[in-house]
Amino acid sequence: MKLLRHEAGHALCYAYHLNRKRSWQNIFGKPNQEYGDTYKFRPYSKSYVRHLDNYYAQFHPDEDYAETFAVWLTPNLDWKKSYKGWQALDKLLYVDQLMQSIQGKKPLVSTGKPFWKASSSRLKLESFYRKKRNLQAEQFPDFHDPNLRRIFVNKEEAAKGAQTAGKMIQKHRRMLLNTVAQWTGEKRYTTDALIRKIHARCQDLKLYCLGDEDKTLSQLTSYLTTLLMNYRYTGWYRGDKRK
Repeated sequence: MKLLRHEAGHALCYAYHLNRKRSWQNIFGKPNQEYGDTYKFRPYSKSYVRHLDNYYAQFHPDEDYAETFAVWLTPNLDWKKSYKGWQALDKLLYVDQLMQSIQGKKPLVSTGKPFWKASSSRLKLESFYRKKRNLQAEQFPDFHDPNLRRIFVNKEEAAKGAQTAGKMIQKHRRMLLNTVAQWTGEKRYTTDALIRKIHARCQDLKLYCLGDEDKTLSQLTSYLTTLLMNYRYTGWYRGDKRK
């Protein structure tokens, strides 16, 4: 329903040419702004509503409007109260006025060429899910596996009495948290959440330390830093979500 409300906002926008209004552009920005593959966002900004994941309202003016519309349309949500004191409230009030202005009016655009038809698609389900799996790879537990196996080893490869990766991470957790958060500039709770995820995955894979603990710790610190720098500037733990 979140997605449907969001897309309904786009449909109304284009049907009534709302984004051509000067008032719309003064509130949300220019609709012809470049639509990039990634975007930088400010997690604590109160200039945007929070609806879909990854602070999607900050992607593009069109998405800012659609997300604002979706919040406005959400049943049983007192958005005036929820967004009191936020700059985003001005956007919600504008959308409220905008919807009243088109109420009962016929859309300016009622027909058009379909962007695509399901009946003409030749994409196999296998290919569809493979592409989707690749796009959303970091949401799956095994996203970190190849890199973790480069830093740590399986039990069969570890020396007798070797320390588990989980224990090593737990022992140095505070240092990792302080160091990585400091040099990436990322919030501590985001950094801590990533460390916890890495720790849990190392335990699932039953990984062990190999050789010099300081060297292993340095590699892990570098890996965490790289992930968070990507996240900080793209919103993804990979530098390019398409890869």
